[in-house]
Amino acid sequence: MAQKTLTLHLGKDGVERFEDVLTEEAQNKLALPSTRVSDDPEFGDGARLYVFVGGEQTPKWLREVRTLFDVPGAIQTNSAAGVLGVVDKG
Repeated sequence: MAQKTLTLHLGKDGVERFEDVLTEEAQNKLALPSTRVSDDPEFGDGARLYVFVGGEQTPKWLREVRTLFDVPGAIQTNSAAGVLGVVDKG
């Protein structure tokens, strides 16, 4: 069976909005059209998933490699990160 690794950060009691646990940078990304937000009231006592998708760009390492090698094609990456907030009313 494949293993999956997740990093968990626990929030403090008294957090009233999911957005309050996000960094300022993540809060700024909420306004981007590439950011996806999904709510699931049945997960725990309620949950919200934020997916932050970066812009497509040629990787820095590829630009450097192309100074030495002929690498054909338009190679671009799209980095992504996610945050899942879960309510615990227990």
